[in-house]
Amino acid sequence: MTSLYERLSALIRQEVDGNYVDEDIIPLVSPRAEQTGDISVSQIVHKQLKDLPEAALTAAGFNPSEGTLFAEEYAHKVFTASERIRMNERDWAFVEKHGIAGVGIGELGKKVGKAASKFFMIGQDGAGTAVEGNTNYLTHAGAGTLVSPSIITQATAGAWATWSNQNTDITRIVAQLEENNYNLAATICLYPKAASSSMRRHGANTLEHSAIEHLIGMGIPCIAVPNAYLYTAAGATPVVGAFDLYLVDTSKLMTIYSRPQRTQVFTPHDEQRDTVIDCEVWFVPWFTPQPFADGTIKKGVSRITAINGA
Repeated sequence: MTSLYERLSALIRQEVDGNYVDEDIIPLVSPRAEQTGDISVSQIVHKQLKDLPEAALTAAGFNPSEGTLFAEEYAHKVFTASERIRMNERDWAFVEKHGIAGVGIGELGKKVGKAASKFFMIGQDGAGTAVEGNTNYLTHAGAGTLVSPSIITQATAGAWATWSNQNTDITRIVAQLEENNYNLAATICLYPKAASSSMRRHGANTLEHSAIEHLIGMGIPCIAVPNAYLYTAAGATPVVGAFDLYLVDTSKLMTIYSRPQRTQVFTPHDEQRDTVIDCEVWFVPWFTPQPFADGTIKKGVSRITAINGA
């Protein structure tokens, strides 16, 4: 027979996990995921082959060019988003009598989902503090290295009140990815919700479609994300008069979990009289670095900055 503690613990996990999923933006942007099943690993190590010389082309006969195969190791740290609620005996008695709906336990899942999402998108924790040592988040401009590949970026052509500027920006942000041999078929567009009116606005003349229609017409779906996940390149909260637009080749992105999100409920035992609820996720986003002939190393992210969509 299932005890009251077991039933309530199951309801608590369901409530927390559901709220985590609602807040978690990572699966929308990174549908490819891998689980290591090993929380003892503090870093995820990758190997990246350095460029080989071009293949030799000769008259009939085997006379190859020669190169040294060298795999360079680099690593990214695994980070953990986690939070705990401790309920004393009186709190638990309230839950037993009135249920979990009125105590806001689901907020625990939201807080952890928000922290993981902000880390993934802008390299900050849920409180907005930069996470030291994280150079692998989506909006990071990058240093052009294996550990910190760079974004392909340009500034806006001008205010979107002039439709031709919008058209130029949308064309550029797509062309930047295509010119660098990224996969448009696996690409999505991300924009802050503050820019929704601008992204959906048509021009005054015939066929001056909205930015969303323009992108969808190229086969690129658009996703509006909370403003807190897409700060501008200048580090400000986006507004319709100043925001950045992103395209992401999702085929060049992998989220690696050493522990997928989970919620645990620890009920009173021995001398422990409190009920403890833990929510956590251990992961690292990996934007695959791509070396180019000019010596730069980029990731599959294209950006237009400082757009005035008012």
